[in-house]
Amino acid sequence: MEDNKSGPKKPSVTKKRRAEVLASIEESGPYSLPIKDLSEKWKCSIQTIYNDVYFWVRKVDISKINEEGKKLLYTIKQNMRISEQLRKRGSDKDRLKAIELTNKSAELLTKLMEQYGFKERIAEKIEHSGEGLKIIIERADDGNNKVETNSETGNGPKDSKQ
Repeated sequence: MEDNKSGPKKPSVTKKRRAEVLASIEESGPYSLPIKDLSEKWKCSIQTIYNDVYFWVRKVDISKINEEGKKLLYTIKQNMRISEQLRKRGSDKDRLKAIELTNKSAELLTKLMEQYGFKERIAEKIEHSGEGLKIIIERADDGNNKVETNSETGNGPKDSKQ
């Protein structure tokens, strides 16, 4: 009998697809996956991608996630409490530190809520400047899309004069 194996077995398409789904889950969270894009890329049904997500979610120990989540929320609450105490002090340095701590805590909580689909992602940066009202909005999908408007013209591209 002749052995047809010429070398090590290549990973199956399913394993490759599931590995990419896992990478997407780690990057954007299990509730923010681009399901349709993944199904088009792998030329499979949307249900197949959902099954792959379920495959990875099933392997997760929920009790550990709950424990870590409670620790994280406790830390955020502590930071908010400390920042409130700092804000009540007299010095400007303490107040600035309190504002910085509050902003970092809020940023972390917002990031987690966006990652797990509890909050819709909004634009990363919105600027407002005086004289003629210049607005720059960077879209959340990628930072390269900028829309600049000028109050003199209403909406639309920014004029060349400044």
